[in-house]
Amino acid sequence: MENTKKTSVWPLAKLVIILAAIAIITGGLLALINEVTKDTIAAQNEQKVKDALNAVLVAETYEPVDISAFAEDKTVTGAYVAKNGENVLGHCIEVAPNGFGGPISMIVGIDPNGAVTKVAIVNMSETSGIGTKTNDEGFLSQYSGHASEITASTKTTIGENEISAITGATVSSKAVTSGVNTALQVAQVLKGGNGNA
Repeated sequence: MENTKKTSVWPLAKLVIILAAIAIITGGLLALINEVTKDTIAAQNEQKVKDALNAVLVAETYEPVDISAFAEDKTVTGAYVAKNGENVLGHCIEVAPNGFGGPISMIVGIDPNGAVTKVAIVNMSETSGIGTKTNDEGFLSQYSGHASEITASTKTTIGENEISAITGATVSSKAVTSGVNTALQVAQVLKGGNGNA
């Protein structure tokens, strides 16, 4: 009887050993691939940020600004002063509000009068064909010119400080709007002198 138990346990133990070996090999390969590609991915992300900065506010230089004053707001991930020579053209605020599929990394250009110039999405994981429509120029262009708090509206007629939310993507629309509102607040503080600009 004991011999039968020992024999029946061995196939299960063998399976566990094989699965453990596969998991270790797979984990090792993923770590290796991650190590090999991390510099390329970092360079691609850096280029996306540069392209977004240039898209929202064309300038010769973008000087990083200390954002430690906004440390409590995890949405704020960066800020830059856009300049041509010594002439300040405005601020570019990098924010990452939470959408339906996770953080939406975006950059908002703000002119010296505190109005949005443009908004550019850097990265997002929103639902394809629905939430990703927040990256369409037709949607993002609605923010340009706004200088005070904006609301994403599902109504047919929108008010002065409202933008039209994308049908079926209200969460994503509200997330982008929240990011723009945060950027407006940050730029206002920076313009007031609480920062390096």
